Formats: sequence, C-alpha cells, structure tokens
Amino acid sequence: MASKEGTAGQAFGPVLAAVATMQGNVSRTEKAHAHEFLEKFQKSVEAWTITHELLQSPDVPVEAKLFAATTLKGKVKRSMIMFDLDQLPAESVPALRDSVMNLLVAFASGPRPIQTQLCVCLASLAIQMTGWKDVLATVGSALGSNAGDCVLEFLRILPEEVTEGRKINLSEDDLILRTKELLEDNAEQVMHLLIQYAQSSRMYTFLKAFTTHSIHILKFIPILATASTNPRLLDCITSWMREIPASKIVESPLLDVILKALDDDVSFEAAVESVCTLYRDTREVDDSLPIIQTLYPRLMSLRPKIAEAAEAEDMDAFRGITRLFAEAGESWVVLIARLPSDFRGLVEAVLECCARDWERDAVSLTFVFWYELKQYVTLERYADARVSYSDVFSKLVDVMVKHLEYPRPEEVVPSS
Repeated sequence: MASKEGTAGQAFGPVLAAVATMQGNVSRTEKAHAHEFLEKFQKSVEAWTITHELLQSPDVPVEAKLFAATTLKGKVKRSMIMFDLDQLPAESVPALRDSVMNLLVAFASGPRPIQTQLCVCLASLAIQMTGWKDVLATVGSALGSNAGDCVLEFLRILPEEVTEGRKINLSEDDLILRTKELLEDNAEQVMHLLIQYAQSSRMYTFLKAFTTHSIHILKFIPILATASTNPRLLDCITSWMREIPASKIVESPLLDVILKALDDDVSFEAAVESVCTLYRDTREVDDSLPIIQTLYPRLMSLRPKIAEAAEAEDMDAFRGITRLFAEAGESWVVLIARLPSDFRGLVEAVLECCARDWERDAVSLTFVFWYELKQYVTLERYADARVSYSDVFSKLVDVMVKHLEYPRPEEVVPSS
C-alpha cells in the first residue's frame, strides 16, 4: 500500500495507508487489498476508538477524516439494526454521544461532508438513546455561538433519520414514542426558531436557540443578514414539513421566505424543493382548499419567470420553474378538472413551459400532469373541463410534434 508521510500515530497508520492507496494511482490488486482491509476495519471494535483519533488529529488529511466520520456514522447506524453498540459497554454510550458532539463542535465550520456525517451519527444516537430527552437543547448548547449552519444541518437531518431510518432496533411502540419526543414535541419550537432565523435583518442579531419545557439555553446563534436565503434554512424547512403541517407553513412568515428565496440563485433549488413539498401536503384538495387558495395566486405571480429563464437560456432555472408549475398541477389536478375556469392559468403555464423548452430537457417533468389531467377530463362528470381545455390539448399536440421533429442539418456554408 502507498505510504503517507506525517502519519499521526501507529494505531491508525495502516488505515491512513489504505485510504491513500484507494485514492492513489496503484494497481487494481493493491486497491482490492486496501478495500478489503478498510471493510474489516469498519466492522472492528477498534474502529470506535481509531475513528475518533483520526478525526481529532491535526495531521490527518481531510480525505481520511471523511472516511473516519463515515465509518463512525456507519457503525452507529448499523447499531440500529445489527447491535454494533453491543461492542461497547452500556455505560460508555453517553460518553460516545458526548464525544460525537465534541467532534461536531470541532467541525462546525466544515468541511460540510464531515459535518453531515457527524450530524447523521448524532441523530442516530438520539433515536436509540431513549433516555436522552433534551436532544435539541443539548445539541444547541454544545454548538453554542457561531454555529448557525451546523445547527440547521442537524435540524435538517433529524427528521430524515427518524422518519426514513425505519430499520431501527426499537419496538414499534418505543419508536412511535421516540418519534413523538423528537419531532412532534419539538415542531413548534423548531418552527419558531426557523422564523426567527429567517427574519434576522441586521448583520448580527441574536436569538434564543432552544427552549424545552424547564430547560433554558443561554446560548445564542449569530445570524447573518443573508439568513433568509441560506439554502440550509430552506432544506431545514423542507425536512420539518414531515411534522409541521402545510397550513402552519402557509400561515407563517416562512411562506414569504420560501418564495423570496426563488429570486436568489444560491437558494433557488432549495426553494423549489420546499414549494413542491408544500404541494404534496395539499393533494387532499377538499381538505386543503384554504391552503391552495393561498398558494395559487402566489404561484401564478411567478409565471413571468418562465419566459425570463428561457430568454436567458438558463436551463437549471427553467427546469426549476417548470417543476413548480407541473407539480402544482399534479397535486391539484382534481380541482383543475372540477373548476376549469379558475385553474386554466395553471394549465396554460405548464403548456408554456413545454413550448419554451428549447433544449427539450424540462418537458418530461410535465408528463405526469398531462396524463393525470387527461384521465380526469375523459370522464363524463368533467365534460365541461374537456371542452374548456380542448384548445390547450390541441396546442400541446403541436408542441410535442415540434419537439419530436428530427433536427434539421445545418445549412452548408458555401466555400469562398
């Protein structure tokens, strides 16, 4: 295996060498041996200690630290299924949690990939340690000031791990209770925190980070003036939509935050994801009518962005705008068929996205909507919609035929 100068210690020297081999220009056989060694290492008891040593050493390259963070995360997550925590004495698990938090503090300013792995690791521990009742308070206190992005990263990851990591070493009843403790009981508090973060307008303002029942955290997070367009804020809002109802988001200042973020290139993609996640919570249109009535005019005010993105030939923006209109159509297709005069503007906006797609790259995002709408308007009860949208479907056929034309060969420039 390739050697690495500046090895921080004999204990993890072989690990550093194997990581260097995997990234080096060496033979396939050497890489296979290194890969086998690293796989065995990741399953070993010693990995609990050595990963910490790698992450704490100032002489270890960032690639090896990322491997260490990934290994530590993997061991904690495997413990949710395969009892890897049984490799440790029960009394050492709180110490492991504290150690991971200390590592997260050390990497609070990045690199982000390492920070993310540690956040996943800590969230996984939070799920399993059912006696740990003040998770948000503890993490907020540990990170303290100057760690706003890291707090948002942990807040984003926690709902994802709780709701999507279903192979968990807990009984169904314990998992339901733990989900309530981590998400439902904290939803109001997190929403308040996100609103306060987004509304920060001065270069440095301070907000109380976490308060749970009788626990008051005296740490504050400094917020930059650009907080409202921070993609991590948008990602965090989207993640907590698993627990915070769309009605509360729409009635709060967060709706303006999300829509305003569509005007910023940095936050645009994250804002699109937030809006589309809101749509999905309104698919039961009869129950969600007040929400839809609020969202619809705000969505239609974005229609000029279709032409703007097309004229600028900004395909990333064009795909995002197309997705906004197409997924709204998918979610509200029943209302579109039921009330054609009220929702015709949305159908025309989706058609415009198809017509302006100069690269034929975004049009596929609309296919599900057109199929679903066709399914409804062919029913007799929606005959009025079929008549109302007949011209739209006629134009859609023309657009699709145009898109399907074989590209014409370029004109031959006559030789001079």
